[in-house]
Amino acid sequence: MQDKIEIRVPDIGDFDSIPIIEVLVSAGDKISAEQSLITLESDKATMEVPAPQAGTIISLEVALGDQVTTGDLIAILEASEVSTAGEKEKLESEPEPEPEPEPEPEPEPEPEPEPEPEPEPEPEPEPEPEPEPEPE
Repeated sequence: MQDKIEIRVPDIGDFDSIPIIEVLVSAGDKISAEQSLITLESDKATMEVPAPQAGTIISLEVALGDQVTTGDLIAILEASEVSTAGEKEKLESEPEPEPEPEPEPEPEPEPEPEPEPEPEPEPEPEPEPEPEPEPE
């Protein structure tokens, strides 16, 4: 037997009512877990409300422009044979693809050493004066 699940507006904070600006599904649609159902817009943000699990929408209880608040019924979902737990098991049994390694950054070329300044030629020493002959 397939379960029927009531999908309700999640906690939307301190707002009493928020308008639905987009309805993304219809009655009879087959949906996947986490698929967006409706879009709400407050004066501060836009928020999509996702499906709690995969299944078929039996009835849609809201329409474009409706004002909703936390806990209001959005839709009734007939859960598919593969429930959220089943999807979770399937995901856990599949190995996660390994992330591609990041390419090694190319080493920066070493800066060429600055040429050493050529030493200045030393001044030639002044010739020593010849010693004076000592008087005899």
